Amino acid sequence: MVASGAAAFSFNVTPGTVVGLDVGTGAPELVEYTFAGAITETLALTGLPTTGVGVGILGNRIFVSDVGGNVGEVNLTTGAVFGLFGSNSNEAMGDNGTNLMTMNYFSPGPAERYNTGGGFLGSSNTIGGNTGLDADANSIWVGNYDTGSALRFNYGGAQIGGFTGLPLSSISGLGWDATANAVWLSFGFGDETIRAFDPVGNLLTTFNSQRTWINGLDVVPVPEPVSVITLGVAALALARRRRR
Repeated sequence: MVASGAAAFSFNVTPGTVVGLDVGTGAPELVEYTFAGAITETLALTGLPTTGVGVGILGNRIFVSDVGGNVGEVNLTTGAVFGLFGSNSNEAMGDNGTNLMTMNYFSPGPAERYNTGGGFLGSSNTIGGNTGLDADANSIWVGNYDTGSALRFNYGGAQIGGFTGLPLSSISGLGWDATANAVWLSFGFGDETIRAFDPVGNLLTTFNSQRTWINGLDVVPVPEPVSVITLGVAALALARRRRR
């Protein structure tokens, strides 16, 4: 139900969900999952020039990218991708909580930062062979298709963590939940699962994606308790002002 005066969207950015970009059949589609794997909503997309490879979520805004390096924002009512700009990306996309990030598959695996208008902000090298990307203010997580690894780098390009030895090498997307310290990975090319691991590689959960090719992944974390309290106080203050 949409509250009076609120915008009605066909697709909502819901805390406590994982959002995948399905490119397996027909039009690309956003697919939202609960952390337990239930699909709660979908949205068919139009306007991506080539095959979609990544998704990044900033607040209530969703952005997607394709193999041609095109990045655009999704109209959450119509599914139209608009405001396209070019990047060096050809394989993955994410965000660091403030800006968008795109990934080039080829060595040295540059993770490039852009503002939402397409302005280039900088680049950090990781390694080649990555097909998943997400970040926070201090570190960059990549999913490496060639080795089946999830690796963590700082913005200076040094590896500072991660894990190897995943049961599959066919990583197709990565989302980092810094609030819960969980790395979410989508696997494709015959497996079609989505799995969450802790930062050292212990499996937390796994479920079938119910799609043939989730080629991009991002997480909408549950707000930290302090954030929830802050939001509640702000809402209470606003209600008091309105009553006055």
